[in-house]
Amino acid sequence: MEEENRTNIFDLNDNCLIQIFDHLDDVDLVKVKRIDKQSYFDSALRHVIKTSLFSFDLSCGDENAYHPKMKRVFEFLELFGNYVTKMSVDCEVYLDFEEVRPALSVMSAYLETLIERFCGQAQFQYCNFYSFQLRENFFKDNESKFKSLKELHIGGHSHAANYSWIFDICKKLKVLKLHEVSEDDTIADDLLPKIVSSELEKIEFNILEGFPDAAIINKLPKNYTVRTIILDHLDKSTNLFLTRFPKLETLKFSTISCFEGFQPSDLITQSPQIEHLIIGRGGYKNKSIRKLLLAAGRQNKLKTLRLIEKNSFNDEILVDEGVEGLLKMTNLEHLTLSVSYKFGQHLNELSRRLKKLNQFEFQCKSDNAYTLDAQLKDQLLDFVKNAKKLTVVKFEFRLDGFDSEGFYESLINNRTVQRNKGSILYVTIYDAVRRHYVFTDMKDSTLETWQRDEFVKMKIYRKSSN
Repeated sequence: MEEENRTNIFDLNDNCLIQIFDHLDDVDLVKVKRIDKQSYFDSALRHVIKTSLFSFDLSCGDENAYHPKMKRVFEFLELFGNYVTKMSVDCEVYLDFEEVRPALSVMSAYLETLIERFCGQAQFQYCNFYSFQLRENFFKDNESKFKSLKELHIGGHSHAANYSWIFDICKKLKVLKLHEVSEDDTIADDLLPKIVSSELEKIEFNILEGFPDAAIINKLPKNYTVRTIILDHLDKSTNLFLTRFPKLETLKFSTISCFEGFQPSDLITQSPQIEHLIIGRGGYKNKSIRKLLLAAGRQNKLKTLRLIEKNSFNDEILVDEGVEGLLKMTNLEHLTLSVSYKFGQHLNELSRRLKKLNQFEFQCKSDNAYTLDAQLKDQLLDFVKNAKKLTVVKFEFRLDGFDSEGFYESLINNRTVQRNKGSILYVTIYDAVRRHYVFTDMKDSTLETWQRDEFVKMKIYRKSSN
């Protein structure tokens, strides 16, 4: 009787199969396809492939190790390429770039061949080829595959790349990420005008030598669709360039360099509509960023501030006018800090001033290690208790020798207090050494967003668009 009641996978309908297959990575999906001799799973597999992002990380420190990783891409695209709409193929270079340039060149040509041969029937919606040297003619020869593209990441260590042709092929593009844009005549005369004249909503690019001068930027039209810009270069022309985007809401400095002529206060006063400011790691001058925070505090328009520098302490930024500016940002709703334990002394005043704060992420570092001592633990607990509108907190630090369960229980007690006041506090504690979530109330989709953001670089992930 038990044998008769057992459910066979071939008895499941497509909806059940989709739920199962959606949890499999590319390797397992290839295995499923190869054992399905009667093509019973084809409909469910097609649905999963079309609605998911597939990411392949080819990063390695050995030139000879690239080849088996490319084989994995080949095996997947050979079976599923015509159904793929979202694909990311990334490759971080751990060796001297000149040593791996020949290998990257071969891999780029091979990737072009795979896409030409196996992909395109479903048309791409998202492509990340950020690390590869894909040719302009490759895109032109395969225009039908990319004409519906909504998001493109492209670069490839090409120090003289122009990229202006992108707008002639990808006419539905909304998000564009460019790597190593070179400031030369073609950039000034061709690429920037097309960026500003486009219907993009988000752009990101790093400029090798800086923006063109003011005379060129002043000739650019104004763009009313771009809402997000990510840059890595600050100079005297940066602020002027940003004024071309009067609807700009989110500004992020990723791996930035700060050059002579940059006036932080001008950035805030000339683009007062910016509500979300994210400052990443980089070689910026701490004094410039402190002045930027002070100007933002006086303007008091920011709803989001994220200081996510991980290679050096933000303690050098969050002093003097930096702290003064932060404490003036009374409209903040989302705050992310990556600091050492020293910042704990400001948490009490921060909770008292930032009465609208509902999301707080705190990454604690000291001497290049993530730590949490007893004093800071008490300061964080008081902060959570006193921040009346807080609904989401995430803490990241080293948990060795620390009673993380007791800390979590204390936060839960505060959550009960918060719930009685009409709101629920969601808590996440992340072990920065073992890189996993120790306690969390968050849904998987929210955690995936955090993992793909600044805290953790996911090597291979696949996320359904549903």
